[in-house]
Amino acid sequence: MSEIFQGRKILIVDDEEDTLEACSHILGKLGIHVQTANNGNQALKLIRENSFDIVIADIKMPGMDGIE
Repeated sequence: MSEIFQGRKILIVDDEEDTLEACSHILGKLGIHVQTANNGNQALKLIRENSFDIVIADIKMPGMDGIE
């Protein structure tokens, strides 16, 4: 099943470093290319510079939340 995920690019946005590390570790084992951002502004910068298959964002973050 992990073959369908291999080579995909995911952006994970969360203000908690432990969450970013855990998600990156787990998804990386599936062959997924993971980039992380610890706030909304950093995520927008990465989105402007790269293409992602999916963005996973924490809804409650200081400043710009995951919905914005």
